[in-house]
Amino acid sequence: MEKIFKIISNWFLKHGVTVAACVLISILGFVFVVFSSPGTTLVGNNIDTDGDVSASSTITAGELLTVVPYSNYTPVEVGYILDDESPEGVGSAHAIENLKGGIYVSGNYAYITSWSDSALSIFDISDPTNPTETGYIKHGVGASNLISPTTVKVVGKYAYVIAWGSDALSVFDISDPTNPVETSFLKDGVGAECIDGPFALDVLGRYAYIAADSEDSLAIIDISDPTNLKEVGCILDDSKGGVATALNATSKIFISGKYAYITSMADDALSIFDISDPTNPYEVGYIQDNNQGGTANCLDLPHGLYVSGRYAYTGTRFDHGLSIIDVYDPTNPIEVGCIQDSSQTGGTANAMISTNGVYVSGKYAYVASGAYSWDVYTDDSDALSIIDISDPANPIQVGYIQDDAEGGTATALAGAFEVFVSGKYAYVVSYEDDSLSIIQLPSAELPTANVGNIVASSINVLGNVTVGNNLYIQTGLNVGSGGMTVVGDVGVFASSTLTSTSSQPGLSITQNGTGNLVEFKDAGTTIFYIADGGNATTTGNLNISGTLNIGEGTPIVKHLSTTAAVDFPVIVANGCYAETISLSGAEEGNVVSLGSSDNFGSLSDVTWTAWVSSAGNVSIKACNASTSDSSDLSAETIRISVWKY
Repeated sequence: MEKIFKIISNWFLKHGVTVAACVLISILGFVFVVFSSPGTTLVGNNIDTDGDVSASSTITAGELLTVVPYSNYTPVEVGYILDDESPEGVGSAHAIENLKGGIYVSGNYAYITSWSDSALSIFDISDPTNPTETGYIKHGVGASNLISPTTVKVVGKYAYVIAWGSDALSVFDISDPTNPVETSFLKDGVGAECIDGPFALDVLGRYAYIAADSEDSLAIIDISDPTNLKEVGCILDDSKGGVATALNATSKIFISGKYAYITSMADDALSIFDISDPTNPYEVGYIQDNNQGGTANCLDLPHGLYVSGRYAYTGTRFDHGLSIIDVYDPTNPIEVGCIQDSSQTGGTANAMISTNGVYVSGKYAYVASGAYSWDVYTDDSDALSIIDISDPANPIQVGYIQDDAEGGTATALAGAFEVFVSGKYAYVVSYEDDSLSIIQLPSAELPTANVGNIVASSINVLGNVTVGNNLYIQTGLNVGSGGMTVVGDVGVFASSTLTSTSSQPGLSITQNGTGNLVEFKDAGTTIFYIADGGNATTTGNLNISGTLNIGEGTPIVKHLSTTAAVDFPVIVANGCYAETISLSGAEEGNVVSLGSSDNFGSLSDVTWTAWVSSAGNVSIKACNASTSDSSDLSAETIRISVWKY
């Protein structure tokens, strides 16, 4: 260590660092006091650090600042929370017993599904050292179809949850984290035909994608209206009479671009589906383990999946490892790398027995390993491993943390099942400990930074984001309950649906100037606008399917009109003549008015009446009030109008 200190000290002296203000840099557990010009440490060349970097001021790098984890970095459990029935000890959570997957982190909250409690729980993780349960909802207590849930995804103010025991997809309004509310659900046999035993879920844009292990299927659900879910597409495994080759006992699903990636436990496979037409998904390629006659060596019982770039990363329970598959050509996926536990022949990793969930962030894969109730293995690792995947053909384990039952330093990793990475923390749910464990990962903390270009697989921002130029989003944009404010123009170049599912307006437009509130244009020509003050003008036709209110008068429900040529005969003195005209939609009791030329109006002794004499028919009567003279009416085209209020 003395040698390391001398090397670093000589580096600072060589680069002419002067004394003025200090920057604290924590490297490899040591704290070095570095002096430079006021408020800034200037770095002219590259720095590679083996651990955390903390700065009390600004670091300006003339070339490159690289922060990489130490080759044997050990993550640290900084906080955890247990279920109140946890075997590890009395916990403070009420609904996280037996966690078989099902964790999603969004902002300051973690959302977790409980298999045995049949519940969705919400945890405040703003203080990683002290996660607290804020609210939960259980089957039969607020939720109608939440038996044995397995996966949760959060989009905006909604949580989407699949429940294996209920064969259902449920939607919950989580805008109030203390009181999640069921919004709607879709159940196999009740609105859906393809979600028997849903085990894995992903959500992208207006669709939810469900891999059902009892149905051996991929189901696609339209969630554009969270109150009215619709199954729009389905594909089954050939064992169920379908056309897919490798969907037997699905375990995980991941959506990337126009493809769905699904792992199957019975087929020991990764399948790829084209979902560009949600009503007609089709299998484009798959890869199986060599025990199924396939080309992969590390796909025996895949139970974790994450797709990043051109690679799919799968955790495989029976191979006790991580398989890396090149999916650049979706018709021909190829296994390019694998890392296994040292208990396996050729294995180089520690603590990877019975691998489960996988999460990829940057050049690292985070793998949870642990057994659960129906596992055939009694041995497991109860661990979280960090794998360097910068070379997909040669993944390397750079660190791991195990549960104290395995001699490790973590309290709540027994049966580690699923992992979600956000910022510098990994959030792990464990089946045996009934727990949420928060693990601090290798990281860099800088008060300020000016970076020319960033490439990251995921970014989680707890505060505000200000973009000085354009922001490009390649797939979907999800906006939470806070709403969206746009100062400039908004251009939509595809079909779009705007849905409101609350008491708030679906679209609210506020104009603080003097221009038009709304303008619609057709090829640059304004065809409809609402002017400042509320006056509406259209250059085309205005069709109203509801009522029309003029001022504060009686609403007009319907207006019907037609023209008819009539030629009344000579009407004798004190005589009348009636004629019936067809007008579809006219109903008895409607108000009828007539329009004619002055030819009829000039006959002073003739009076006219009109009424709806029967459905779809209007009768017109002309009466001659003269006591001595006959009236001879010439042929005339008259207009008949019917008003319904």
